[in-house]
Amino acid sequence: MTRLHKRRALLIGTEHYDDSRFAPLPSTQADAWGLGQVLRHRNIGNFVSIQTETDLTADDMRLAIGEFLTACDEDELALLYISGHGVRGRGRGLASV
Repeated sequence: MTRLHKRRALLIGTEHYDDSRFAPLPSTQADAWGLGQVLRHRNIGNFVSIQTETDLTADDMRLAIGEFLTACDEDELALLYISGHGVRGRGRGLASV
């Protein structure tokens, strides 16, 4: 088994939504910050690159995820973390936010 030396993460927190059915989630910023601290820690995650995004539109989220994955090399560990309301969206992937 090959050891993955390069580790990259994209952390997305969505606190505010354009849809009034979804209440704000202020804890998403703390979620992303806390996970980022763990991933940065040399003896725990030891990630070399951590990108954090907040309150993206659905289109911007898709774009950020696509760019993140495209930039990853085959020998990297890539972590995508999304903190927000969970919405099931009929097979389309990321539901509109």
